[in-house]
Amino acid sequence: MIENSLNVDLQTLVNEFNQLSCERLNDLLDLRDASPFSTAWLSARAEIPEGPPPTQLKEIFIAVSQATDQHEIASYVADDLELIFNAQQNQSDHPFVKQLAESYAQGHFPYQPGEPSKQENE
Repeated sequence: MIENSLNVDLQTLVNEFNQLSCERLNDLLDLRDASPFSTAWLSARAEIPEGPPPTQLKEIFIAVSQATDQHEIASYVADDLELIFNAQQNQSDHPFVKQLAESYAQGHFPYQPGEPSKQENE
């Protein structure tokens, strides 16, 4: 069995969230809820079997929730990380999930398919 760990630069992620306005956080949520991101996410989720959640999710959820004051973003991060973990557990090399993992490894909140995302301070 693969070790229950996630490669997330949580400090950089939290620092980036702390620098974003409430409006920018809402914009990021809108981008994620729109196609092509939501379509890619749902497709990956349908293809990758679920398993037990990684043990770090609660800690990450709390840190992101405190940084953003938005449980929706914290939930999206937790859902993303659970999807990444399930892909690892199932030895999936799904390209969209790889992109998510790359974004989080760099401490960025992904909001578009393609290159790892970095938020802009607006």
